[in-house]
Amino acid sequence: MIDFKALAAQATADTGIDMTKAQKGGGGSAYEPPKAGFCLLRLVGYFEIGKHESTFQGATSLKDKVQLVFELSGPNHPPKVLEDGTKIPLRMTIEENFSLNEKARFFKLFQSMNYKGEAQHMVALIDEAFKARVVHRKYKKRDGSEGTAAELFDRAAGAYTIAPPRVEALDPDTGMPTGELKVVPVPPALTEHKAFMWNNPSLGQWDSLFIDGEYPARTDDAGNVIAPARSKNVIQNTIRSAVNFKGSPIDVLLQSRGGKVLDIPEPEKVVSKAAAVATDGDLLNGIV
Repeated sequence: MIDFKALAAQATADTGIDMTKAQKGGGGSAYEPPKAGFCLLRLVGYFEIGKHESTFQGATSLKDKVQLVFELSGPNHPPKVLEDGTKIPLRMTIEENFSLNEKARFFKLFQSMNYKGEAQHMVALIDEAFKARVVHRKYKKRDGSEGTAAELFDRAAGAYTIAPPRVEALDPDTGMPTGELKVVPVPPALTEHKAFMWNNPSLGQWDSLFIDGEYPARTDDAGNVIAPARSKNVIQNTIRSAVNFKGSPIDVLLQSRGGKVLDIPEPEKVVSKAAAVATDGDLLNGIV
């Protein structure tokens, strides 16, 4: 099992990145979203996926991207139980521009998640517990119909809903808040923890991301293909589609073993921002 705290220490030593310090400068099948409202979380995946195009106010630029995968639990977000008893938890993915600017959303997210003050890098927070609120957002699909996206970001407040797993205690007799905080117990994660570090990857990190198979093509009532078949290997393909993948540390590592990439085809162009909702909102594709 990967020692994520040791990996974080290595990342900080190798790159000089300390996420506690702000940097100055410019800023498949039908998807049923997780229920809106209170939930419990554990961070189960952290992936640095390279440089991808970002568009803001009509201007396109290249940004370093990261993805965080959270496992949900709690009364309104129980795992799905298969016939053989296997439990498949709900998961949600956040994709952000990597930035330690004091105003950047990623930096603010790290600050709120690092409530113990012990981590210098996001990867060290894997398996940490949190509470959050799932927010539903309506949007128009390409066919003109309305869809619902589940997010952990409150657009009205302009902030992530992720917070320490604490709630204000209530007086058992009056039901009134006491002003004291109590810790909310968060169940252990069912998901295997995974991470990918752009600057100091390993073949073990890379191979752990592989997901075999593909999502079948979707057709309309007349049998016409309206969406082609897609690979389930979302995370590796997203990393390989980064504009700076060629010559990157993982590219060099893969070439050192003969260029073998677990026999997967060259990826088609990936729009990484869509990855979080493209496969039931779960980049790990139901893998426990």
